[in-house]
Amino acid sequence: MQDAIKANPDINLVYAHNDPMAHGTYLAAKHAGVADKMKFIGVDANPNEGQRWVRTGELTATFLYPTPVEKGLQVALEILQGKPVQKHCPLPTRLFTRENADRGGEPVE
Repeated sequence: MQDAIKANPDINLVYAHNDPMAHGTYLAAKHAGVADKMKFIGVDANPNEGQRWVRTGELTATFLYPTPVEKGLQVALEILQGKPVQKHCPLPTRLFTRENADRGGEPVE
């Protein structure tokens, strides 16, 4: 991230596919003195990592979404039983921001 900041000083948003990666980019940007110009978004919403870093303002947001294992097994069993299944199976996702983290985030449609 330090190299990316040097090569691209206009970065204003970082998305990482987990909260520790997003937090690491925040720390690199903070060290470079540019964290206040950027937003940092992670995924996992672990209460001890992502949600905590959102509350402290180190991350702008984090997303919580369930792994598709349970739904995947349910759909597989329905297919094996010859039942019709939906081709689109959305999973409940929640967005955590500083404003809503204490309330458990909010659903994303």
